[in-house]
Order: sequence, then C-alpha cells, then structure tokens
Amino acid sequence: MVEAVYKVIKKAQPDFNFQVDIDLTFEDIDNLSEDLLDMVKYSVSKGILNGRNNKILDLSTACTRQELMVYAKNAYEFVVYEAGLDSKGAFWEVSYNGNTVYLFGSMHYADSSIYPLSKDILNAFEASDILVLEVGPGNREDPSLYMMERGMYQDENTLEQNIPEEVYEMFVETIQPYGIQEEFYNKLKPWYAGFLITGLNMEANSYSAGLGIEMFFTLKAMGTKEITEIEGIKFQADMLDSFSEELQIEFLKWALAEIEEEESIETVDKILESWKNGDAEQLAKLLRGNDDGDNEALKEYNKKMWEERDNNMTKKIKEYLTDSENIYFVVVGAGHMVGETGIIAQLEKEGIYQIKQVK
Repeated sequence: MVEAVYKVIKKAQPDFNFQVDIDLTFEDIDNLSEDLLDMVKYSVSKGILNGRNNKILDLSTACTRQELMVYAKNAYEFVVYEAGLDSKGAFWEVSYNGNTVYLFGSMHYADSSIYPLSKDILNAFEASDILVLEVGPGNREDPSLYMMERGMYQDENTLEQNIPEEVYEMFVETIQPYGIQEEFYNKLKPWYAGFLITGLNMEANSYSAGLGIEMFFTLKAMGTKEITEIEGIKFQADMLDSFSEELQIEFLKWALAEIEEEESIETVDKILESWKNGDAEQLAKLLRGNDDGDNEALKEYNKKMWEERDNNMTKKIKEYLTDSENIYFVVVGAGHMVGETGIIAQLEKEGIYQIKQVK
C-alpha cells in the first residue's frame, strides 16, 4: 500500500521534492529495503502514514479496506495542498476595533471537486465561535416546507392559468422526465417552478446541494458551535413570493431558456472554477454582470434578489463586528460578497474596516 501510493504520487507530481532527511524511531523498520525505507520516510514526514502507534508501523500486516481508504484520503489531501490545488473560495477577513468576522461566499450547489478547502478557511472556521448561514437549521423539522407552502397555490389557481401557453408547454416538457406528477407541478407558482427545474437540472448534472458549502459547515458546526441565520427561510420565501407576476413569468422563462440552451451548467462550471481560484473579479462578472437596461423585470429582480438582500446582510455584519465576545464565520451566497452593491464593496465604502481577501 505504501509503495503503490508513493509511486502514484511520484508519477502524478514529478516536480515535488521527494528528498527527505529524517530519522524514524519505529522499532520495526530494520528489515525494510533502502528504497522502501525512503518511501516510508517520505510518507511519514508528509503525514500520510502514521503507523499502528508511535512505536511500530506494522507494515507486515495486511491493511483493511477502511485503512486503505483512510490512507488514500491522507495521500489525496496531501497532494492537493502541496500542489496548491485546494479551493481558495470567496473568502475575506474583516476586522474592526479588535473584533473579527470571516466572510465566506458560498456555492449552494457543488460537486466534490471543490474540496478540500484551503487551510486558511478551515483554520478560520475552527477559530470562530458562531456560524452564520443564510438559513439556519432552525427548529422546524424541514425549513424548506415553508418555502414550498409559499411557492404553491393554496386555492383553485394553477400554474397553467397564470403563464403563457407556450411557457407552460415548455415547462411540462422539461419537468415530466423527472417523474413529477401534474397534480403537483401544476400547483406551483412560476417563481417556485423556476427554482425547481433549476435545482433538478443541477442535480442531473452532478451538482448537489448536499455537497454545497452550507451543508459542509453545518455538519462541522453541529454540536460544537452556535449556528444562527442572517435571513431565514421565511424572509427568503416571502421575498421570492413578492415577485410581480411579470417577474415570476420572466424568471421561469430564464430558467427554461438556460436549460434548453445548456447555458446554465456551462456557467456553473465557470463560476466554480473562478471560485476555486479565489477570483473575486471574475465571480462578480459571472454572478452580477447582468445590466438592467430597460428590462423592468430584470430591474426588479436585481433590486430584490441582490441589492436589498446585500443591504440587509451588510447591516447585520456590521452588528457582528461590534461584538467583542464572539468571532463570526458568515457563509452566504458568493454573489452577495461581490459586485457594486455587494457586502465587501459596502464595507469598503465605510472606510473604517480592515478588509483582507484571503486566498
């Protein structure tokens, strides 16, 4: 196992420095060949191999599948960090009067390629006292239930009655392959229908909310840190349900058009790549680059989805920065961090905060 993984690393990363000058104190290394001893020294020095305990390596014992998985994980993470391939994300440290808040722009949907995150991000999380999410776990059994309640007609109304015939036909053509019954999807309001097909399309293309940043930090924080929310599901659902009829229809049409033209996944690929590299400027172009022009629906969308929420989030973050008792680790959509009305720009305009992007 040690030899095979070492050779894979050397083949994959020939530019790494494989020269190691350390003395091993394990009692069972006398019978190792010189070549294997060099491999063991390298693996131990890089934290890939720990041994059975601090006295013996126990290399003569066949490893279990579990041990092989742990060993492979250790090797993978070492290579990623050593090669600088860890995700830098959209990450800032903000200080004010000795108080610190970490701001991390999230990817709501992702795949396993965004992990591991940089050690700067992980260390900042460990040093923090409170995790702040857009929507916290809350006391509800399933916070998304409120979103669904707001996103569905509770009377005799139907989706078909509230959108143009050609839009409904396109929606039905898109949704039916997922096995969702008409009794359900025809009760959706247009804005919720748009979100639903976007989410289904992401999942179908191997991007999952389960691999998103919120879930990652929620699982890490449970039982160890306080978790709170900066918006909450009620705020978000009420905001989306406040979309005008015109915007709701446009929103659904945008979602359908992206799927039809396969633009959405290509854009997500570009967004994730920029995010991994910590390229805030490119993220701003990809996430916030839409010019309103004379499009009233787009103006309303940018105001409600971005500007008003940016303002509310920034206001709360300013409050966190006055708390001398706690360090906050704030995780909200990366789009809210960047752009002219984004959180970072608003804090910079104040001129009183020390802001550093960490990447």
